[in-house]
Amino acid sequence: MTHIAVFDIGGFHGLYKDVPLVKKKVFKRAEKVVPKLKLPLIKLESDFQHVIPMDNLYVHTYRDTMAIYALQKLWRIYYYGSTYSFSDFSLENNLGVDPAHFEPLLLDCFSTAGLKIFSDGSEGDRNDKIDFIADNALARKYLHVCINREFNCGVCEKCLRTLLALDAANKLDNFRAVFDIDAYNKNRGNAYLFLYEQFVLRRNPFYAKAYAILSRRHKDFFAAIDAQVKARLRPQQV
Repeated sequence: MTHIAVFDIGGFHGLYKDVPLVKKKVFKRAEKVVPKLKLPLIKLESDFQHVIPMDNLYVHTYRDTMAIYALQKLWRIYYYGSTYSFSDFSLENNLGVDPAHFEPLLLDCFSTAGLKIFSDGSEGDRNDKIDFIADNALARKYLHVCINREFNCGVCEKCLRTLLALDAANKLDNFRAVFDIDAYNKNRGNAYLFLYEQFVLRRNPFYAKAYAILSRRHKDFFAAIDAQVKARLRPQQV
């Protein structure tokens, strides 16, 4: 590793109400982390989103690749953080889904003899990544995943996804500096209802491992949810 890069190519827009504040906090947080890693920080901003507004979900890989190539003389190999694991790779309906589903192929196609872009971390899923950083001192102090606020709100989809993964790994208390763990514990039943909805009803792969672990750990609770859902879905007798 030679550099840490933070890009704003439109990813902040469409998520946060106060984009300037969130971006300022994200950059400031990165500035605190990089000296501890003894690596220089590269910050890149673009007005691309203002000129050509797009839903970032469907174009983020392409936009980030533009940023990588804007500084292509700086690096020979670029490690791009993956979203999905290799096991979730899919080309189905590829014009109507997040390109992260087929990102390893895209990044390989975007690579050249002079610049190789790797989908880094695709060998594992989100829970594997949480397990990997759960005991890291920097992650425990600076992790920010929220898509609502400049801090981790604990109730948005990404905060809940992360909290459920930490719960499955028995590492919740490690992240008290960046999450309100007491609030999560108080509302854990609602979090498990959310987990059931995301995995069992929606088949969201992000929640597969957390569901497998937590549904075994709390069998009675999830069995009760399952029974209630099936009762509601069962055709009414006339």
